Amino acid sequence: SRNGGVIRPGGGRGMLVCTLAILGARPAFSAHAARAHVWTAAGRAAGCAATRPRMVAREEEDDVDHDRPLAFGETSDKWTFAGGMDVSAFLAGIEAAKGDVDLLVETEKRGEPLAARSKRGNAPREERRASSAQPAPSRAAPRAEESAEQLVERARGQHSVLARFTVPLVPVGSVELAATVRQVGVARATGVLRPETAAALREFVLAEVARSEAEVASGAVVERERFSEVLSGCEATGAPRTRWDLRLPLAPPVVAAVDELLGGDAPLAFAFGRLAGGGKAELWEMAAIVSAPGSAPQLLHADTLWSPKPCLFTAFVALQSVTREMGPTVFLTRSHEAEEHKRCSAMAAGGAGAEPLEGAAAELGIMEAGDATLYDSRVLHAGGANRSGETRVLAYLTFRGVGASAATLGNEAAHSIRPQMAAQRIRLGDLRRGAGLLAPAEAAAL
Repeated sequence: SRNGGVIRPGGGRGMLVCTLAILGARPAFSAHAARAHVWTAAGRAAGCAATRPRMVAREEEDDVDHDRPLAFGETSDKWTFAGGMDVSAFLAGIEAAKGDVDLLVETEKRGEPLAARSKRGNAPREERRASSAQPAPSRAAPRAEESAEQLVERARGQHSVLARFTVPLVPVGSVELAATVRQVGVARATGVLRPETAAALREFVLAEVARSEAEVASGAVVERERFSEVLSGCEATGAPRTRWDLRLPLAPPVVAAVDELLGGDAPLAFAFGRLAGGGKAELWEMAAIVSAPGSAPQLLHADTLWSPKPCLFTAFVALQSVTREMGPTVFLTRSHEAEEHKRCSAMAAGGAGAEPLEGAAAELGIMEAGDATLYDSRVLHAGGANRSGETRVLAYLTFRGVGASAATLGNEAAHSIRPQMAAQRIRLGDLRRGAGLLAPAEAAAL
């Protein structure tokens, strides 16, 4: 439902090490929900120095790319773990680096814990970036002083206004998906997943949420190994949880759905390739959003900080029909463009002198089972309140654009993929060729 290292324009080592960002971070406000800026403390005890990996630069053959020319540029140099760092050590390290993958890689290459670096008084990389030419972030976000109740009340106000003029997204043809996303920021595709595949995945997701909650409650796993933080997870402080962002495991229903969504000439695979730079685009998220009856609406938010170039593209896939009463996602169209993003963010934030929200153009993700909404991460959007008696389940896949700047991404709490999966650095080209996610034995291990 995301702030990390920076890529220096024109390539160089900063660009290489940023390929490791798939293991790390994402801006604090996810599609699927705003996630907290504050890092959880679970990984701190592990320490940054435990099981230090050796970082090796290696050359890789270009992926088969059906979608050249690449929109973001490319490089064959990649950083990879040669020794292996366990998950808890990596999470602790990236936390100590405040989501800065460049800093983590630099210190680990020297075999020097981040703690030692900080004792020398080195300024944090965030401070060194203060003079960066990057535009100031413009994003609708929760205010630090607001309680859960106040956030929900403000979200209700936004949705009450939007309901007066929001219209359903009109489906577009498969060859028009990428062009529509580039133009208006979001597009709806029909029938990307067979109804029986959607039903099987939905059943699995609901069971996995219950199982994962039990594992977390028992202390068998930490929460962030199963769930990402989500905006409006409950209606009030202490109230029962009604919205979850589940990091999906490599179970058979998940693998079957991903193969169907992205294999061969599947419309989503073609669109992701066009948008994210071809076969080298990395699988950044694989998760599901679950909104139970009574779930509260979300504040308007973007998944990433605004940047001149797009960095992430996400597809929400309906695992059952999504009606207006179930709280479909509302998108402020064209808000991925600089001026419209700034204008819509100001409208969403309100305050003195702000233009009323009625000035925005909004469309609603009403879908049939197996349909998808594909959107640019810079687009402002929000999940609605579920006023129906049925749980709304959306599976989602996110791809990181080739060469996308890590400065617009964020922390691990908002990076909705299991760490073991992120470490595989799965690429769109592999999935399109039918290589699948992983061999069955490897999948079972996760």
